[in-house]
Amino acid sequence: MVSSALTASSLEHLIVQLEQSAAVAEEDEEDEEDDDEEDDDDEEDEDEEEEEEESDDDEDEDDANATVDPEFRRRVAEALQVSGVGLGGEDGEEDADSDDESVWDDDQMMKVDEQLAAVFKQRASTNKRSDLKNAAIESLHFKNRILDFFDIYARRQTANPLVLDIILPLLRLVRAGSGELANKAAGVLRTRIAKAAHAPSNVDDAKAKELLAEIHRQAQRAANAEFSSLCSSASLFVARAAPGPALDAYRATLTDFMTRKGSEVRPSFVAEYIRRHPAKAWSLAPDLVKLVAPGGSGVNAYRQTQGYTFLGALFQQVPQLVKAGDVAQADAEKVISQAASDVYGTLEAAAASTDAKEWKADRLKEVVKFALQLARAAKTLAGDKAAALLDAPRLATVTEQIKAGQRTKEMKSIHQLLQQLAAVLGTGKPKEKKAGKAAAKEANGDAEAEAETEEAPKPTKRKAPSGDKAKTKGKKVKTAP
Repeated sequence: MVSSALTASSLEHLIVQLEQSAAVAEEDEEDEEDDDEEDDDDEEDEDEEEEEEESDDDEDEDDANATVDPEFRRRVAEALQVSGVGLGGEDGEEDADSDDESVWDDDQMMKVDEQLAAVFKQRASTNKRSDLKNAAIESLHFKNRILDFFDIYARRQTANPLVLDIILPLLRLVRAGSGELANKAAGVLRTRIAKAAHAPSNVDDAKAKELLAEIHRQAQRAANAEFSSLCSSASLFVARAAPGPALDAYRATLTDFMTRKGSEVRPSFVAEYIRRHPAKAWSLAPDLVKLVAPGGSGVNAYRQTQGYTFLGALFQQVPQLVKAGDVAQADAEKVISQAASDVYGTLEAAAASTDAKEWKADRLKEVVKFALQLARAAKTLAGDKAAALLDAPRLATVTEQIKAGQRTKEMKSIHQLLQQLAAVLGTGKPKEKKAGKAAAKEANGDAEAEAETEEAPKPTKRKAPSGDKAKTKGKKVKTAP
């Protein structure tokens, strides 16, 4: 059972331990390589210090263990033999002139010093690498335990404001790599944070604002769609706890996406917020109307098209929002008129443009599809006023411009969508034509039926013999086979 009495300082301590990077070990290895590149004099001084330290370590080890590493003993013996000083014969017998060898001259001392220094340095390096490896393994196990704790805590204490503190460390861990820890951190975000039944309450707005700003910075630098999705899940969770700061954060991210070509924010990051929190996201509608306008702040046709897609997601839910009282009908109608004007301006610019890379057929199709969503929302809200809200006369003019444009005259799918738009507003005649065809078909069907009736042969009756009329009256006449 995870207690709700866990303090912020205790959680912060675990976070610090989790965020300790393997870079510390890498720095130790780099320092070791730098030591190898120092001058010979410095190396000799360090070697002497290492010998003294190793000697002290050996004494401590001798106190604890009576035996000495056989491999290390062999290397020392080889070093002495290379320098011309042996520890003894192969049979373990001492040489006869051992007394003479007990006194070493300067050359022998130098040789012994060099060989022993190399042996001790090699052993120290081996021990250091082994220690680093063991430390890395222990650190990995410890961090796994911390992630296990975070998983349980996020599952059982989702309403606790402290759960917000683990979001950024998890995102950073995912972004740092793709190993076991990164996958485990992603799992906590995906299963515990994204699917949490409850969100924290009484969250400090300043803290939430800072947290959201960092999450959105991570999303703006997302290397792939999976990480962007995790950032979105984290941001939406915080948005449930702090709606006000979340709206400000999404407004800033939306502006960055629409106005900065180098922005790496994925459209789904903003679209998911609009879908999940339409009542709050409605406040973004005036911003979007300005951003998608021709000559507005939208950096290019692609971003403008995405802006229309965001508006479309909003207007799908506008009738319900107005009915629930979350959006005033007058405000909704005002935005509808402004958005329709943007659509017509975009279509006019596309009809007059000769740049094949700017407004392609698929992008214009999305714009007109949004106009259809706009018209349906207007019909639901305003009824017969929909044609006035969307300026139906201007629609007719724009349609003719599209049909006459150098590039747009061949875009038959756009022409058909514009006809559908006019039909929704009640200014087109596709339905009447369809009804006329149906009536003609029905008339043709009736005429054919009459012709078939006229052409069908009438049945003939056989006359009975005159002498038997009285007998056969009222009876059926049997015919010969």
